[in-house]
Amino acid sequence: MKTTNFTFLLLFVFASLSLSAQNGPITEGYIEYEVRINLHKNLPKEREEMKNMMPEFQTFRTELYFNPTESFYQIIEEDEDPDAPGGGRGMRFRMGGMIGKTYTNTSTEEKLTNQEFFNKNYLIVDTLKVLAWKFGDGSKTIMGYPCMMATFLDTARKQTVNAWYTMGVRPFLGPDMYGSLPGAILEMEFVEMNTVVSAKVITPKTLKKNDIKKPTSGEKISRAQFNQTVKEQIENMRKNGFNFQTR
Repeated sequence: MKTTNFTFLLLFVFASLSLSAQNGPITEGYIEYEVRINLHKNLPKEREEMKNMMPEFQTFRTELYFNPTESFYQIIEEDEDPDAPGGGRGMRFRMGGMIGKTYTNTSTEEKLTNQEFFNKNYLIVDTLKVLAWKFGDGSKTIMGYPCMMATFLDTARKQTVNAWYTMGVRPFLGPDMYGSLPGAILEMEFVEMNTVVSAKVITPKTLKKNDIKKPTSGEKISRAQFNQTVKEQIENMRKNGFNFQTR
């Protein structure tokens, strides 16, 4: 987006925060999220017999480090339990493969994502963008933080995204590409994907030097180019008889 629009919104948000938060928002720390996917609801009707081969829910964790101007988001790598549903010799389900390591900087409007796709490493170069959120009247408390609701229609991914954000933590923070609200996102619902992302740990703290990592490895590519690469690969897989479901 244009620099002037982003800068204007940034100034407006911080002015609002200074009026609404007596002690000011948390500007440095750590948020851990749980991603919970309903695998059964995501199955097409003609594949419902697969319910007996997989757990109903798949969960994994992600983490977000942030300071006043930078943030770093990534999946938390965990060892697989061979005795867990979907593990061992049976069918495995790893749903975090398309979550890259994302660095953002609000002062430079820079966004970099290190993403692996089909065994190839990419460095996706992008700029921060303010999404077309629609603000609702709903409110609730998450982890002790008062939150407000906003909705975004993601036409590119064909998703309705409901987000709950708090002004108790600095703005422009959230999972993946969605950190463009006047507060930190603590919960997200991807309606068509039957997926909920929820903050489970919020820790204000002074970060260590290497907590926020700026990705440098991978083939440089724009977000539009990467999306086109994914689209072409999926089309090729379908031509070869692989029934790839997108939602």
